[in-house]
Amino acid sequence: MVSLMMFFAHRSKMTPLVLLLMLPVVMAIYLIYMLHKQYPTNEIAQEQQHRISHLQGLVEKLNNEISDTLAERDLLRQKLQFVVGNLSQQIHTLSKENGDAWMGKYLADLPNDNVLTQNDKIWGCKQLDTIEIVANLGQGYSKLVQEGVYGRTHVAVKSVSTAVHDVQSCLNSGSYKKTEDCYLLANYKLLKEALMLRELKHDNVVKLLGLCVRSEKHSPYIHERGITSVVELGSQEEVRIHKLKKLPWQQRLKICQSIARLLCYMSESTLGSLQIPDFKEEQFVMVNGVIKLSDVDDVTNVEPVCDNNLQCLIDSRPIGIKCHSNYHCVGMNAALNLYRAFNLFFGPLLNTDVPPELQTSVTSLLQDIENFNVDAEELMQSLERLQQHDLNLHN
Repeated sequence: MVSLMMFFAHRSKMTPLVLLLMLPVVMAIYLIYMLHKQYPTNEIAQEQQHRISHLQGLVEKLNNEISDTLAERDLLRQKLQFVVGNLSQQIHTLSKENGDAWMGKYLADLPNDNVLTQNDKIWGCKQLDTIEIVANLGQGYSKLVQEGVYGRTHVAVKSVSTAVHDVQSCLNSGSYKKTEDCYLLANYKLLKEALMLRELKHDNVVKLLGLCVRSEKHSPYIHERGITSVVELGSQEEVRIHKLKKLPWQQRLKICQSIARLLCYMSESTLGSLQIPDFKEEQFVMVNGVIKLSDVDDVTNVEPVCDNNLQCLIDSRPIGIKCHSNYHCVGMNAALNLYRAFNLFFGPLLNTDVPPELQTSVTSLLQDIENFNVDAEELMQSLERLQQHDLNLHN
């Protein structure tokens, strides 16, 4: 490069000073040429732009996920605070009206017989603290269910634990500021269920016996748990359709009548028309021979949303329900309950070993249920007529 410059200097008669001043410029041009030769400018720019765009996308995605997580946490916290506030107000009102009697008798005052026949009031924290846990019955998405003993009464104790799905999912995701945040959703569901059970007074819904709200914390010890509810305990024999199908016709008919009465009540409850989305065997228990709905944390009074009538179908079939002006399929909750009850209970139990004299009536009724030609009240009346007909056959 220096030789080249001397050649140009000799030909153009440049002074050494001019050559010295030009040296950095020439070197810079030479370096740019070499870099361009090895790494074309366009390729470098494109690669850098691609990496920058990729990083920007990742940052934006991460920010969105963080915002969604924080928003969900704040919403659950608000809901939980609202429920706890409502509950505290109800407890305060009950205490003013009834004194401490509403909490139930203390353990020392309990008679030797079954306390459920003696006391219809909801037990408070002091009573629940005396319950002895004797067995784990199972756990679901949001709560742990245990068998406890209060006096001589065996009860079902519900609470939140680290092992349940909702809590584990949150802990594994790492999307929380405090560990307690991961208990918000499960605690909210537990409180929601307890408040719904206080409102739903029906022979085929388990009775709420006790409720204690202290905090959002979890503990293996019942007297340290933040939220605990106590309900009627089902029998050891779980509700399984294949076992119910083996029962005598009269017992199966009685179970179907109970389910029909439950559906009728749910369609006209004080909370509005309620849908049972999780309509499964596990949601029911037998209490003293009576089938009862035991899990209501997913029950909702919100009818399915819609934009047009085609969204108000069941199994792609029109059922006479149209999209209301409020953008909800009004009447769909009751229809879905009937549809699910038909698949789980009515179809299997009523269509097995039917007395010959009742076969025609039963077949016709099952077709009406399947084709949505009857509602819950009409079904209840039809089942009562079947029962009366069956009784007349045996008299």
